[in-house]
Amino acid sequence: MKNYPHIDEEMSKHDNLYKFIAIFLLPASLLFPPFFLFWMFYILWYFGYYIRTNNDRKYKVEQEKQKRIWEAEDADHFNALLEENIKYKRQEMLEKNQKIKLEEYQKYSDLRKQIELMPISDRWKQDVKEKCGNMCQMCGSNKNLQVHHRDSFYLILKQNGITSIEKAFECKQLWDLDNGEVLCEECHDKMESSKKRQSLISKII
Repeated sequence: MKNYPHIDEEMSKHDNLYKFIAIFLLPASLLFPPFFLFWMFYILWYFGYYIRTNNDRKYKVEQEKQKRIWEAEDADHFNALLEENIKYKRQEMLEKNQKIKLEEYQKYSDLRKQIELMPISDRWKQDVKEKCGNMCQMCGSNKNLQVHHRDSFYLILKQNGITSIEKAFECKQLWDLDNGEVLCEECHDKMESSKKRQSLISKII
């Protein structure tokens, strides 16, 4: 009953009405014998009414239970759709951001290749190797030597707004001998900037 107060309240209105009638009819039937037959008829009628209302309550309770089940199922379905939509939007946003990052890196990679083909780039690398004695500054090896920018090549381009080989040629920081060092291929691959670049390349491929 506590779970269906609105149903009990509706049923009790009728019960109270007939109980009120019974309270006044009982004394009347005792004082006036003709009312006795009417009282017996009322008892039989009320007994039928009680059975009927009890069945009505059971029916309404079942309807209410079914309604609550449907509402719960609708709520679960709505929550499932909402969660699925959130996951889709989040995945869509991640893919969009990843695509932007990959496109940005692709542009950087293409520009870097063009810059490294410039004569000034070859001259800078040769000067750095001579300055470092043509040996790896980390392990001392003289095999598979590569020239590494101490300040990230990517950051230099980004901080100086370099978007073309013409701007790269004019950037003093890019060709600063003090910003270069010689590393062997193995030591160069251990550098954090090289790891990040290889990670992005693997995503593009």
